[in-house]
Amino acid sequence: MDNDNIYLKPMLKTVSIVLQILLLLSVNEVAVCHAKVELNENGGEDAARNEVARLLEWSYACRSYQTNKIDTDFTLQMDIDLTGIVWVPIGDWTIPYTGTFNGNGHKITGLYVEGKIEAGFFGGVGRGGVVKDLHIEGGIVSGSGTTGGICGVNKGGLIEGCSFSSGVVECKGRFAIGGICGSNTNIGNIIGCVVRDTEVGCLHRGSSSGGIVGVNDGLIAACLVSGGQVGNESSFIPVGGITYKNNGRIVSCMAMPQRMGKTAPFPGGITYENSGIVTYSLWKKGRGVALGITEDLNPYPQQKNCLKIDENSDRDEHFLAMNKFLKKGKISWRWTILSTKDKTLEPYRIK
Repeated sequence: MDNDNIYLKPMLKTVSIVLQILLLLSVNEVAVCHAKVELNENGGEDAARNEVARLLEWSYACRSYQTNKIDTDFTLQMDIDLTGIVWVPIGDWTIPYTGTFNGNGHKITGLYVEGKIEAGFFGGVGRGGVVKDLHIEGGIVSGSGTTGGICGVNKGGLIEGCSFSSGVVECKGRFAIGGICGSNTNIGNIIGCVVRDTEVGCLHRGSSSGGIVGVNDGLIAACLVSGGQVGNESSFIPVGGITYKNNGRIVSCMAMPQRMGKTAPFPGGITYENSGIVTYSLWKKGRGVALGITEDLNPYPQQKNCLKIDENSDRDEHFLAMNKFLKKGKISWRWTILSTKDKTLEPYRIK
């Protein structure tokens, strides 16, 4: 028996290595899944590597089972680093992810996505799908189509409490691009999300760049863009602090990017084009709604109770009104003041 164990242990190690190689090589599999993945808890000094392997196993299952569903749940157990791995987005427009991915408040560093039509950690999230409390730091998402830091297309799902920080989200075509999602459909919800110190933009005319979402047809609520840059400085492409084009609702959001790219004729502080509703939101750069809206007096009913922020702005009254409106809308997020000195605001989920 002892002799058997001598040969068995190296064999198991070899099988494990081969499995990990197969996971990394399977990047061209069709993005569909309907498999059960066992969620194992690992401890010790190899815990982080085990968690990466567990995530890759889930990803591989999502891309290899030939069904018309991608609904396997996953809960992240700790912070992980994906440096050295080319991540293949989960789901797409045709077969979006409809399970629950719980980031559990943990962060993923080293995310790298390149050249996908629907690009992001997820390519597409569908109706019934939930992505929550996932934080991506220092990631690079470079798409050839609709592109976002968390998902390319939110096709009716819920993206809640997620963030993308200190990274780059870029698009190489005439598509929608945003720090959280490229596009958000009319039944999609993006709530309590933050894009911080990130460059979001596209070089192509005809693209739609927004700090949170490129094109919004659904709901964006209690979201923040802070620092970084929205838009590209080398070309005159219209951009918006929260979204390039809003056909849906933007509620109690803050657009505070450090820089806005060169745009024609000027950037939209909250949104560049608006045919929806923008209410109780703050912005720093450009005009609140670029087309036809003045900064200090809005004659259009689509933009209500919004305020441009500068050094002399008194935000207290507006801050309270933003929270009151979220409560009225039964949205379980509020704004809190992180710094009393400069009155920096941050969204948080209420219990």
